[in-house]
Amino acid sequence: MSLGDSSEVMASIDVKEHDGVRIAVEGCGHGTLHAIYASIDESCRIKGWDGVDLLIIGGDFQAVRNQLDLNVTSMPQKYRKMADFHEYYSGARTAPYLTIFIGGNHEASNHLFELYYGGWVAPNIYYLGAANVIRFGPLRIAGLTGIWKGYDYRKPHFERLPYNREETGSIYHVRELDARKLLSLRSQVDIGLSHDWPQGIEMHGDYEWLFHNKRGFAEDSKSGKLGSVAARECLDRLRPPHWFSAHLHTKFCAILHHDPTDPVVRAMTNKRNGRRSPTTEDRPQIFGWQQFHDSARQADTKEQDEILKDRENRRLEEQKTGISSGPQYTFNETFNQVGSEDGFERKVISTTQHQTSAEEEDPSISISNLDGCGFSRPTKRQRLGDEPADGSVAKPNGALHTNGASASSTLLPRSGVDNPDAIDIDMSDDEETITQATPVPVPQGISAKAAIEDSVKPHNISQSNSEESDGGGVKLNAMAASFTSLQDLASRDATKGSHGSPAASVNSTGSDLDPEAKAFKPKEASLKDTSIKTSSTRSSTLAAPQSEVSEEMRAQLAALSSNFTQEERIEVSPSLPFPKEITNKKTEFLALGKCEPYQEFLQLISVKSTTSPEQEIVRPLKISYDPEWLAIQRVFAPELQLGGHPTEKVPIHRGDTYYHNRIIEEQEWVNEHVVKLGKLIVPENFSFTAPIYDPSLEFGPNDMPREMTNPQTSNYCELIGIENKFDISEEERDFRMQQGPRPESAGYVDYHSRPRGGHGGGRGRGGGQGFGNRGGGGRGGRGGGRGRGRGRR
Repeated sequence: MSLGDSSEVMASIDVKEHDGVRIAVEGCGHGTLHAIYASIDESCRIKGWDGVDLLIIGGDFQAVRNQLDLNVTSMPQKYRKMADFHEYYSGARTAPYLTIFIGGNHEASNHLFELYYGGWVAPNIYYLGAANVIRFGPLRIAGLTGIWKGYDYRKPHFERLPYNREETGSIYHVRELDARKLLSLRSQVDIGLSHDWPQGIEMHGDYEWLFHNKRGFAEDSKSGKLGSVAARECLDRLRPPHWFSAHLHTKFCAILHHDPTDPVVRAMTNKRNGRRSPTTEDRPQIFGWQQFHDSARQADTKEQDEILKDRENRRLEEQKTGISSGPQYTFNETFNQVGSEDGFERKVISTTQHQTSAEEEDPSISISNLDGCGFSRPTKRQRLGDEPADGSVAKPNGALHTNGASASSTLLPRSGVDNPDAIDIDMSDDEETITQATPVPVPQGISAKAAIEDSVKPHNISQSNSEESDGGGVKLNAMAASFTSLQDLASRDATKGSHGSPAASVNSTGSDLDPEAKAFKPKEASLKDTSIKTSSTRSSTLAAPQSEVSEEMRAQLAALSSNFTQEERIEVSPSLPFPKEITNKKTEFLALGKCEPYQEFLQLISVKSTTSPEQEIVRPLKISYDPEWLAIQRVFAPELQLGGHPTEKVPIHRGDTYYHNRIIEEQEWVNEHVVKLGKLIVPENFSFTAPIYDPSLEFGPNDMPREMTNPQTSNYCELIGIENKFDISEEERDFRMQQGPRPESAGYVDYHSRPRGGHGGGRGRGGGQGFGNRGGGGRGGRGGGRGRGRGRR
């Protein structure tokens, strides 16, 4: 082939490449906008492009406007710097390319909170919001902000200014409501974005190279800790031709095939995953395990039905006779007498078995438990506090277990209780937050005990949360006033022989739990009067003046009481088959690093539309709203919960059919009020909501910014006809600032109060907080321990 022919071929390839939308994809931003834009210019020069239509940044953008924004950015104090963004916010510079981004785990979260539905953070720079679908020319782009932490997934967006340290590290965790919106889409998208990698995507690329070069990735991949469950669900649902991520600071490519029925695809997937299909020898064992679990589930269901039936029969019998009866049970005890010889061997000398049923129960040999069931009294038990040595007090402090006993009863098994001091070993990405480890998926309901443990958050907490009191229990915060509900007092007086009415219980001055404690007597006022006054607490401990119950305590009590009230039963609608409109069978995944030396952080690509292949590309391209997404926002707007307490329950998923029918209804509204009126183009309505950066001003590291209502959010809510829950009164903002941040949880305080130092004192994670040596698999900056090198920053 001649040189002229070669030139013609190259020209034709270049023209063909330009038929698509020219996009620059960047990994993590970390505030280095100057360098990113300069890198695009150089890459375009090398590639022969005259520019790009769009820059996509995959998170950690750091839209820091001033020093107060910097104070609530999730990173250690020593790594906080203003970087570049404030110049684009103030107007000193203008972004040379239209830029869109999603949020990561190092963000000025107060700024992004203002734009929950998306909006301009600066001229020509657009934030997609917590979750969004937009149109850019012929392309349809979906994005999910944040990273995966299963223990926060089913929580509401409870963080609201002023934040404490714990909330600064949790506000960027993906919430189920935002993923639920994306999973409600039933039409094709062209590009998907997530900061964290979709879980398991590494197994669809050169995972051997990845595991060899990134220390700790193989272990995390095997345990399921590598990547986001929510992002993978969205990837499997939306099936875009392209999916871009960042977060782990390494370039990685993968190809995911979505058609499992294709035998070729299935063989490729099994080979790529390093897995094999079950052989003939494996099948009996797999079948046996499946049958075992099925039998266990059937037995559990049968046992539950029997328990409920027994309870209902006892309730009906109690209504007829007026006599309360305990549950029917049979208790089997086996006692082994063990003898020892001169050596270390032990032999069973004799075995005695005893059976006790409810009909023959003798109060002299049985201890009543809280639900009316009985446990055999052991020969020895721990004496509590100043209890008499003769054991005359028969009230146990918790459940008593008999050594060697096996029970066959209708009692529900005692559920496992989470350790309030348990530390999640994976922790937060910057190791600045700590929460209680919770299995995934997180259940929607919160147990009453968990609600109590999480709702009581004293400002000043000692190193040990479970320091024993004189009575063998737990010392409470001395600054907290005691609270006794009317229901507790009523039940207490009923056991003493009183009528058990609320009025009688309120007039009672004694207490079974503490003779010195005075009963809680509420102030007589109308139901609208919310200023509740507390009575005096223990005079021997603290004499606190009467004070108004704080808003924080109200929220905690409301969250706690909701766990004791029977929630309204909501029928879940049937599931729907996979949408026929989503036809793509292959996703090309690309992850990139951050803009720094020796990192592959930028990729120029030309993307053709699969959603609107016939649409002509007329530059400059504009961002516009997606009609289906606007309808989805209208459907889910009532389920959005802001502020409140972390233990508050979020609305349950009402099923595919319910949401699909509602979305169809709302699409008609959107078509009538938005599409037909020509309001789909996103207005360029950037506005200032915070002061620009002034280096002459000085702020303390704990100074908090004030929450602001962004006019863009107000305009968006008005456009689609939903309530703007982000707009609160100035009085409420003043009250929040005066109250200050809510107390941090006990587990978080304990973790950050632990002694530090010494070799191997931390997991390291390849450079401590991830700034500088991040992701390289080197030695960790925390405690000098060996870094795991995951680079989760």
